[in-house]
Amino acid sequence: MRLQMAAAAMIGLALLTALALFMSIGPDPNAVPTAEAVAGRIMSPYCTGLLVSDCPTRQSAELRSHIEEKVELGWTNRQIDQWLVANYGEQVLGRPRGMVSWIVPIGAVMIGLVVLGLVLIRRKPLPVSAPGAKIAQEERNRVAADLGRYTRDTTE
Repeated sequence: MRLQMAAAAMIGLALLTALALFMSIGPDPNAVPTAEAVAGRIMSPYCTGLLVSDCPTRQSAELRSHIEEKVELGWTNRQIDQWLVANYGEQVLGRPRGMVSWIVPIGAVMIGLVVLGLVLIRRKPLPVSAPGAKIAQEERNRVAADLGRYTRDTTE
């Protein structure tokens, strides 16, 4: 049981690490994206907390059309990102500002998994009574009384 829990914790840590690496990779900087892909990954400077693709303002629609023009001209992800940062600031990319912003949440989840694993490993199993186990006479009397009341109530 303990070995299984340790293995599950290790698998969870590996998955979190893989997820963190996948999230930090991002789009290919040298690829020419679609306008929808760019609008779906950048933050709107006009609608706090929304992507450009989700922002309903006129300014955001204009930004989407500018992005479409850049894509039609064959601009790469890197060129579009540089243009966006030059015009709207680093926050438009929606990336954490520093490595600490990536490490702290991942570390917190990993610590939580380790603590959970330790709690589950050290936890004593609950006693399980076998189907034919002896039941105290007091419990038998209470069950019989409850069944008697139930059958009396349902037949009336």
